[in-house]
Amino acid sequence: NVSGAVKYPGDYSILNPDETIYSIIKRAGGLKYNAYPEASRFIRFNKTVRINLKKIMKNKRSGQNFFVEEGDSIFVAVTTNIIEVSGAVRAPGNYKYMKGKRISDIIKQSGGLSPDSDKRNIFITYPNGYSKQYSRFFRNHKVKDGSIINVGFKEEREPFDSTEYFKDITSILANVAQALSFLIIAKG
Repeated sequence: NVSGAVKYPGDYSILNPDETIYSIIKRAGGLKYNAYPEASRFIRFNKTVRINLKKIMKNKRSGQNFFVEEGDSIFVAVTTNIIEVSGAVRAPGNYKYMKGKRISDIIKQSGGLSPDSDKRNIFITYPNGYSKQYSRFFRNHKVKDGSIINVGFKEEREPFDSTEYFKDITSILANVAQALSFLIIAKG
């Protein structure tokens, strides 16, 4: 089954054992003008298989272009022009995609990091399902249409309670002293 942004979506018979993703897409009339191959999906046995449809359509000999089987589905996504920012930012939500922007630009656009954000737990998930971690200096990746940026929250930790700590230590020492006194009485 081929659905989404192709000229002739529908069910296609496998004509020979050499049918590939590329040949099925071609039989479906090729990609429409608004197709977004980077966000497209290939599904086999109800599991999404990550492929790079853009590479496949540029080069039918690509290692990503594999043989199709009965029951496979190909979904060709449409360009959305939207990115999503979620998690510990001041204004999470959907934003218009602008070409050339990086993760830090989009975080600024969403109001910046909130006080409870975990700066080491920022990830971008691309429309093809691949995910990359953000780092201010070395991994400030470009954002693609349909990407999701997730900023993690700091782990909540209970403050150190010295009274509770000493109460636990005292209890442990009392148990050890009691065990030692039983041993001394038992030997005596």
